Amino acid sequence: MNLKYEIEVIRTHAPIGGYVITELTDVHWEGNGLMDMARNPRVFAEALPAINSDLVIAPGAARHAVYEGQTASFDIKLSSGGAAVPGGSRLVWEFGAEKGEILLPAMAPMQVHNAPITATVDAVPAPEIQKARFQVVAPDGSVLSQNSETLAVYGKRDVPPIRFASNDDSLSERLSALGHVSVSPHEADVFVTKDIDADRVEAIHSGQRVLQIVDKDPGRLRDDAPPRDGPMSIEIDPGAGGMVSGPYFSFPGYNLVNRHKSIWRGDWVGNFSWLRRDGVFAHVPGGPLFDLSFTGVVPHQVMAGLRPWEFQGRVHAGVVIGWVHKPAAFIIEKRLGRGKLVATTFRLHQEAPDVDPLATALYDGLLALTARP
Repeated sequence: MNLKYEIEVIRTHAPIGGYVITELTDVHWEGNGLMDMARNPRVFAEALPAINSDLVIAPGAARHAVYEGQTASFDIKLSSGGAAVPGGSRLVWEFGAEKGEILLPAMAPMQVHNAPITATVDAVPAPEIQKARFQVVAPDGSVLSQNSETLAVYGKRDVPPIRFASNDDSLSERLSALGHVSVSPHEADVFVTKDIDADRVEAIHSGQRVLQIVDKDPGRLRDDAPPRDGPMSIEIDPGAGGMVSGPYFSFPGYNLVNRHKSIWRGDWVGNFSWLRRDGVFAHVPGGPLFDLSFTGVVPHQVMAGLRPWEFQGRVHAGVVIGWVHKPAAFIIEKRLGRGKLVATTFRLHQEAPDVDPLATALYDGLLALTARP
């Protein structure tokens, strides 16, 4: 619901007198219409009247992923647009077991009124999507406007610790803070790193399970230099112009691409980002498409160059363009010899450990995915 969010944010600024939605329907290469090319309403059509009208409630959730027992905060802004709000109207709200109302002042057209609220998040037996609801009710009881906002609510975390090793201090500190146990590489169930090279690939082939949290410039996923020749040729001359061969030189064989200034940026042709919500990621509520709880972790890079059949099993999260074109990956799983590599471009380090429940849930799933046979 990016369009819903964008319009809500626009409406929180009183000086902005209008906006243009591009476009009414999809057309050939542009997949960002309010309807598809056959004039069928898109899945979000029913949500548009609430935010594409004179009087709009912009929920302004501080976070879209919260733990039970925490405080959910909404910086609500009521935008009058071309309508007036009579004095004595009320903002009525409900989230979980809590509800309340706020008396509103009279509002002339083209004004914005701020009405922040907070609510305690109810306990949940399992992670779930919850909806907060808002209405502006006139003195005569008629509903002038209504809107809603969804939050991903997580229960108390109960995850068995993973024995891990890492060559990066920041990764070790974060994983230890999340309750996992740092051990030596030969004792570890998972080796966590930001980089892979020929030595790491050899370790994978020998049985190591490696989780790569990708944090590098675009290009290869590996940090070692690409070979100048194929894997079967002998080394004739190690100097310039010679042929160099190395085992498994192409593994894992994918390219790292920045989304910015590419078709995967998402501000021209619609991007549809997804995460499989089964198996190790079954504890992430919602889906399969991203919702606003992914805002802080959504990848700025994709892994490209995958073959179509790899999306049937090796890819656990990714993105497609428009009408399912140009698929690319955010999480890949690839085996080599007795070991395997799991690599992700999710941005999991934007906040302190366990501040963002989704970042923690993704980390838990990635570790479980890497450790499993």
